[in-house]
Amino acid sequence: MLILTIIFSTLAFAPAEDGAETLLSLHKIATDKESLSKYMRSYYEGSVPTDVVAWIEDLGNRSYPVRERAFAELRSKQVSALPLIKQAANSGDLEVRYRARKLLEYFGKGESQRDQILHAIFRVIEQKKLTGLSDELIKIFPICEAAFVQRQAQRALVATSTPEDIERLKNATDDKLQPLGIAAVHALGGLELEEAKKAILKTLESEREPLRLAAAEVLATRADRACLRPLVESLESSDVDVRTRSHHILLALTGQKIGFTSYANEEERKGPVSQWKSWLELEGAKAELKHPLDLDKILLGRILVCVQSENRVFELDSSGKVVWEQKNFIHPWACQGMRNGHRLVGSYSTRMVQEFDASGKVVWQKTGLPGGVTSVQRLDNGNTLVACTDSNQILEIDKEGKTTWSAIVPGRPFFAQRLENSRTLVTLHTGKQVVEVDTNGKIVWTANYKLESPQSARRLENGNTLVSDHSTRKVVELNSEGEATWETTAGEIYDAQRLPDGTTLIVDSTGVKKIAPSKKVIWEFKIAGACRAFEY
Repeated sequence: MLILTIIFSTLAFAPAEDGAETLLSLHKIATDKESLSKYMRSYYEGSVPTDVVAWIEDLGNRSYPVRERAFAELRSKQVSALPLIKQAANSGDLEVRYRARKLLEYFGKGESQRDQILHAIFRVIEQKKLTGLSDELIKIFPICEAAFVQRQAQRALVATSTPEDIERLKNATDDKLQPLGIAAVHALGGLELEEAKKAILKTLESEREPLRLAAAEVLATRADRACLRPLVESLESSDVDVRTRSHHILLALTGQKIGFTSYANEEERKGPVSQWKSWLELEGAKAELKHPLDLDKILLGRILVCVQSENRVFELDSSGKVVWEQKNFIHPWACQGMRNGHRLVGSYSTRMVQEFDASGKVVWQKTGLPGGVTSVQRLDNGNTLVACTDSNQILEIDKEGKTTWSAIVPGRPFFAQRLENSRTLVTLHTGKQVVEVDTNGKIVWTANYKLESPQSARRLENGNTLVSDHSTRKVVELNSEGEATWETTAGEIYDAQRLPDGTTLIVDSTGVKKIAPSKKVIWEFKIAGACRAFEY
């Protein structure tokens, strides 16, 4: 599952400015091509600073102060020391083995200096488009264990590859390390040469489903019909991630509305798969394909969850495994995952919004907001829309932390979504309404439906509005006249999000679940105290 999480952070989306060069400068690493090449080669060519070798030996020194100093020095030099420390963890010397394992335990708990530096190196390669470093990236890839580092390495490989790298990339697609093979496929896709395309088409024959899917996705971004059959075939994969991703690509590429629930059992999936196969045979050769492909409609397969009672925010993969976590975030009541791997989280009690990068580092924040934060949305212009419930305010904040727009909406605005028409959809918790306000803050539309304590509202592609109502324990889809076109019940409901495949993500008093259009629960992660979730 982790492999597909890495794959699906597509290479077309680069993170915002993140101080990569500044970080490398602090570690005295020059950012020119030659210096970065030399630094990367030091990893896989086995060159280790002599002082690191000496400190490793001193872990077993008879003198306690010497052992302590060696431990402290190695702890601060994780980048260059890690390979030898891993070896020392199996040393025949009890003291060396004990201290080496303590170091590995320490490295595993905190932010990895090594991972941060590698991420920064790959980010600089992408930013500067430093070509000619594909060999180094391919050889260093096996060292990149953290998912966020692998994602950035993929982007860097796309940025650095040239036509001269085709043979090297073709060989990498066959590598046993699957994330590297996937990165190589995307790099081949970036070259847009006939020879590269042939290699991508060959990858469609791979026995490894994630590789076939990566090749199909690259072809889909070009509206190449060769992607259609493997995408439809992937709907029958035994891997739920492959099924989900394939279906999302098909929806975005073709515009078809064939209902397919990737989490349903095999028998329930047969009907929709049969419909896709019929569509492929009857219309696939002539159907209009979307180009450029709207990647925003293709989810990455991650679910960000706020648990305010535990002061905790975490992220799940599609198997329900926690793959990222931020503890001690006081009363998180708002969250949004972004395509560059960053996460926005808002705190109710501390009146603050923070943006975490892919590794969990805070890269932007706004403190001192006028009320508790209960929803956040990163807008296309880079600003952030925030609902400050206690002060009855909706704010739009720019990257410098300045408020560029605000509206006072009485009734405790609990959720806000900026619409394509520049209006803002607002959920009024005590006002018992869902409304739209214009750019002047004036209410110009009200959902004509009886609500008790609406928690969230999201405008859907069909123009309807999906509302979660806490007190009535309902999630209801309303048309513009306020008529319910679909509804379901659950526990005390806090949030609801309609996903591209037609399923609905719901947060209630029992945890996080997905509901099929038939209202059947098809996936569930039980946890008490969850208040927001966002799949992206």
